Amino acid sequence: MTFDDIPKAERGKLIAEARRVKAIPDRAEQARELGLIDAN
Repeated sequence: MTFDDIPKAERGKLIAEARRVKAIPDRAEQARELGLIDAN
């Protein structure tokens, strides 16, 4: 699947979420938001 295969409305949601996470200054908090590390 490529980015172009994703419906335009869904792409907008994904981009908004990516920008929200990227705006978090703390890298560990970014990782938590992405589910890459435990919240504890």
